[in-house]
Amino acid sequence: MSSIDAFIDLIAQSNDVSIVRRAMHDIAILGRLTNDADAQRPIATQGSAGDPAIPEDWQWSVLEDVTTRVHYGYTASASRTKSDAKMLRITDIQDDRVNWDTVPYCDIDAERAENYSLENGDLLIARTGGTIGKTYLAEGIDCRAVFASYLIRATPNHRVLPRFLKAYTSTSLYWQQLYAGAAGTGQPNVNASTLKKLRIPLPPLAEQKRIVAKVDQLMALCDELEAKQNAQRQLGTRLTRSALDALTTATTPDEFTTAWHRIWQNFETFVAKPSDVNILRTLILSLAASGKLIVTPNQSKRTTLTPGLAFSIPDHWQWTTVGNAGELKLGRQRAPSNHHGSNMVPYLRVANVHENRLALDDILEMHFEPEEAKRFELKPMDVLLNEGQSYELIGRPALYRGEIPGACFQNTLIRFRAHENVDPEFALIVFRAYLRIGRFMKEAQQTTNIAHLSAGRLAAIEFPLPTLMEQRAIVAKVAHLANICDELEAKLQSTEEKGGKLAAALVQQLVV
Repeated sequence: MSSIDAFIDLIAQSNDVSIVRRAMHDIAILGRLTNDADAQRPIATQGSAGDPAIPEDWQWSVLEDVTTRVHYGYTASASRTKSDAKMLRITDIQDDRVNWDTVPYCDIDAERAENYSLENGDLLIARTGGTIGKTYLAEGIDCRAVFASYLIRATPNHRVLPRFLKAYTSTSLYWQQLYAGAAGTGQPNVNASTLKKLRIPLPPLAEQKRIVAKVDQLMALCDELEAKQNAQRQLGTRLTRSALDALTTATTPDEFTTAWHRIWQNFETFVAKPSDVNILRTLILSLAASGKLIVTPNQSKRTTLTPGLAFSIPDHWQWTTVGNAGELKLGRQRAPSNHHGSNMVPYLRVANVHENRLALDDILEMHFEPEEAKRFELKPMDVLLNEGQSYELIGRPALYRGEIPGACFQNTLIRFRAHENVDPEFALIVFRAYLRIGRFMKEAQQTTNIAHLSAGRLAAIEFPLPTLMEQRAIVAKVAHLANICDELEAKLQSTEEKGGKLAAALVQQLVV
């Protein structure tokens, strides 16, 4: 099989088009993008500088030797008022394209404009920040334009085709050298002197032309694959949303069964990648909290969905409130006076309470008077919910199981201590469902960049109440399904990683 055939096969099988694009450029720029007719062409040994092997009729060069100039752009203030010339900035370059209608103007005299005027065939390279190394090849420019100072221009000379040079900047070889020569940590940057030293494999011009044509052909295949994958994802998202809505709003066992069969028959569409498993977890929690996850002798009818309530429940269940299902308490406020004292007690805060788990690797302490410690002490099976958090994470709950004896909690958390008729683990399931379906967000109040739930607003939220026997059956069912979700996620992750490794292995065989 020629490398072109192998690469086309890789495109057809890939789930990550970005890996394929990089691999395509790596193969092409090192002379491995061969047809059957030239697959046996001689390949030189590795260069003295540790360069990869290239065909014998190629040579190694540096950017400085294949360009007429490598220099920084023009420093000026951008303006929306029409003036002397457009000024192209890093932010104007998106996905290798420029919308010239939105590029601002700048003032520049004729003498400077001659030095900074952008011409077709110029290669622009971002020299700083998170976009360091990003490139844009100027083609089809029909207006007077200059380039800004955070860009470096490299103008190709007669030895290299501009589009071959552009293809080179998409290779691992380019990026490895660029990052190795970059300076700075928080705001990395690369200078013109470093760029001039970048090593470039240089084929004859006729070969460059052939490579550029082949790269264009394979890029078109990548674009086609990417468009198909995006269309499939969008279709999958619509199907998933429709199917899940039908499942969670079903009001009779027959409706529920029909909706579930639809999901089961299209399971591979709904759950195709690791991130899809999270949707499945939300579904399980929603079904559990609404009584659709287990079947009981009394489960012949369901109530209709009452306005203002999260979902419908079986007619033998009851609606109560969170405040009636358990005792709610806001934690103790931290103050500078409590940073030191004779009775330092470990306490949990928002950073420790994630969904369905406690992060206990960073536990702080503060002083509590003995009576305060009793009021704010956590007991095993208390549920903790985030009171102050980003909007989408408000109410994030976890169960305390006595991991740190004597621990208390801060006022960024609300403690829910279940009454005798409520299983704490069932309450956790309800709260997790509410977090995921946005029920807590409806009650939150935003202040600056932090949302607050408050114990009072939480207390008034509706709470579904089945019998204790049903609650425990639901808890067991959710635990079993959670294990299946974990296994499914691990399997999909492994498949995804294996696909990436196979692609990398094929690329390695083609490049080495």
